[in-house]
Amino acid sequence: MLSVCRLRRAMAAAATVLLLSACGGERPAPGASALDSTSLLTQDTTLDASLAEVLRRRERFRVFSTMLDSARLLSRLQRGGSYTVFAPTDPGIQKLPEGVVEELLLPANRERLRQIVGYHLHRGRIARDSLPGMDSISTIAGSALPVATEGGRVLVGNERMGEYVITTRNGRIFALNVPVMPPPDAATRTLPDGGTYDTLGADDDTGNSNGNGDGGNGAGRDDTGGSDGGNDEG
Repeated sequence: MLSVCRLRRAMAAAATVLLLSACGGERPAPGASALDSTSLLTQDTTLDASLAEVLRRRERFRVFSTMLDSARLLSRLQRGGSYTVFAPTDPGIQKLPEGVVEELLLPANRERLRQIVGYHLHRGRIARDSLPGMDSISTIAGSALPVATEGGRVLVGNERMGEYVITTRNGRIFALNVPVMPPPDAATRTLPDGGTYDTLGADDDTGNSNGNGDGGNGAGRDDTGGSDGGNDEG
């Protein structure tokens, strides 16, 4: 129930952000930090913070960070290990049918939530420049996340990414316009709460199904990739 309450607060905050953005009121004051929750990205950004801290503090990721926390995965993005996070923005999550996220946050549905959230996480860093050469990305949920290029834009899980990339101390965040769902026939894979998490799927550390190794021309590398322009991370 506490997670549902946190979600409702996050959804209310997201609605406020959408209203302020529409009125031109979300722009930060001069000198505001890119980590501040109300600041907008205008370029690829590197922040001296963990993945978990960035996801908690940036307005557009508050609902997703609540989902990560309820799935008991947010702390893993705080303590170390390199990850690439394909994070759906709050406006994107709001496109889901009403009640879907609240239902996933119920204790009885935690394992399903963990599978869905885990489908957005890759162990290792992926550079944006390498994505057009990939056809899939391994995830900690066990199912491969498909990658395609259409009209010059990269689609991850058949969804468009935001324009800018956030690089943190322990990984990289790519924003997605909407959440992506594992394939319905994907094998269920339990994500443990304990220390065995970091050894889960060791074969996922470096490879993906296109056979290029090292996460497909980019996982594990610390280069940030080039910027292709745009207005925000989502």
